[in-house]
Amino acid sequence: QYYGANAQQQNIFTELDRVSTAQAAALPHADSQNQKHPSSDSTKETAFRDIAALQEMNSDCIVWLTIADTTISYPLMQRKYKQDYYLSVDFNREPSAHGVPYLDNRCNLDSDILIVYGHQMNDGSMFSELHNYKNKEYTIDHSVITLETENGISQYAVYAVMLVPGTYAKGEMSVYQSAEYQQESDFSSLIRYI
Repeated sequence: QYYGANAQQQNIFTELDRVSTAQAAALPHADSQNQKHPSSDSTKETAFRDIAALQEMNSDCIVWLTIADTTISYPLMQRKYKQDYYLSVDFNREPSAHGVPYLDNRCNLDSDILIVYGHQMNDGSMFSELHNYKNKEYTIDHSVITLETENGISQYAVYAVMLVPGTYAKGEMSVYQSAEYQQESDFSSLIRYI
């Protein structure tokens, strides 16, 4: 039953990828000479997916997340008033053990820190490939994370990789709390911690 659910979830993601890229094929694209190279800052270029088409199917879809040369290529959801909603439902809002990756509701796409949640499944699906970032060569070869929005593409360079616990004791530095940092000194402390 679990593996059948995994195949069904992968079929949903494959169909969403097909629909969004087929719809985008009709959209005007930027001249390839204007494309920017990834850096530590996000860069903008024209999207290859029609995010608006996905938003017509589910208004909680805010972006498509991809890491090139991996299987990580998913819609990214955000439900402002129910943080963990997509932990156990699929894109169509049907029950699913795999869920759909989602952005922390304290973040927005203009935030300095984006916290993304998603499952790492024992069958190697979803975010399981992130474990490969323990290998320095893998990290170098897969150092760009791409977010496609209805406004274009942003690319981010991987700065650091951390394995973090799901919970923290009171007073411990928490990466999850970083979304709430308001002052430059808080952000600087986080960077030093990383």
